[in-house]
Amino acid sequence: MLPSPGHAPPGWMNLWLLTGIGTAPTSCWRNWTRRRGSIPATLPRLVWWKGVFFIGYHARAGSVTGILDHTWSSQRIANLWLNGRLAGETGLNGAVCGAFGAPVLLVSGDQTVAAEAQEWIPGIQTAVVKQAGGRTSAVCLSLQEAHRSIHAAAARAVALFKQGLGAKPLILETPVTVTVEFIHAHMADSALLLPGAVRLDGRRVEFSAPDMPAAYHSFRAVVALAGR
Repeated sequence: MLPSPGHAPPGWMNLWLLTGIGTAPTSCWRNWTRRRGSIPATLPRLVWWKGVFFIGYHARAGSVTGILDHTWSSQRIANLWLNGRLAGETGLNGAVCGAFGAPVLLVSGDQTVAAEAQEWIPGIQTAVVKQAGGRTSAVCLSLQEAHRSIHAAAARAVALFKQGLGAKPLILETPVTVTVEFIHAHMADSALLLPGAVRLDGRRVEFSAPDMPAAYHSFRAVVALAGR
């Protein structure tokens, strides 16, 4: 089982790789890995994973009640669409995992990302550890209560998975069309350096990729180019 923490210190991703699939972690390995591909790009190099947990995730940019809502970059990205569907990091990362056959079984975060995850990944288990009232305010469970909530949701997720009743891999139709709306028009200017990218309007750029992993890396590229 591979849990994906929502954030880590800048430039790094903290991965906990669970090699057991019981109702509680039985063995794990901690690794700090460069976020060149973040957690989805780690998947093809792992031969023992059976599912993914998204821990500490947040709602997509523009959510009405989402604590620290954003999609990848608060400074650059206003909106993201995958095959014409508005997406956040849950949909983006979930689709990459799905391309490798890995279902996202659990998400933890506020009530808004939980609802977003259920829209994208039917059957996903959720651990709502805070009730967001806005972008910078939330009523949070105590640390002990949050641990219990996540542990219980993880146990449910694994039990359902073992019965063949859990969430299924999120698989998008290919080729994948990615549309990115930037915060400022000059960011779209720079993003057009990506081969095949086309300008839709002042702030939106669109491109296609043969599969979801390629779409993901191209998305990372246009975000990087926008910061030039």
